[in-house]
Amino acid sequence: MNWLGTRGEVRGDYSVLCSDGNRLRGTFSVRLDGSGKAVATFEQSSPPEQVLANGWIQDQEGEGFAELSAPGGFGRYTWNVRLRREGNRIALADNAGSDLRVVPNERGAECYVPVVSNTR
Repeated sequence: MNWLGTRGEVRGDYSVLCSDGNRLRGTFSVRLDGSGKAVATFEQSSPPEQVLANGWIQDQEGEGFAELSAPGGFGRYTWNVRLRREGNRIALADNAGSDLRVVPNERGAECYVPVVSNTR
C-alpha cells in the first residue's frame, strides 16, 4: 500500500493526567496532505499551548504508521500513530490512542496514558 497521494484528517479530544497535578486537555488533528507526510496539531486548552508535530507516513502491516514528535512548552509530545483507510477517508487504527506520550520538562513529573475521545 502506498500512502503517497493519500489525503485526509482525523480529529479528536485528548486528556492526560500527570503526577504533578497537571491535567493536559485539548484537541488533536492528524492530517495527510498527499505528500506522504503526516502533521499533527495539539491545541491544548489547559495549559494553553499549540504544538505541531511532523513525521513521514509509511506502510506497516497494511496500515499507515508515523512517529510524530515535537517539543512544547510543557514537555515533548510523541505519538506513534497508526492510520487506516476507509474508502477515500482515513481513521485512527484501534490501538493508535495508546501511543500518545507527553514527557514533561519537569524531570520529577510523569504523565500517564492519555484518554483519546470524540475521534472523527
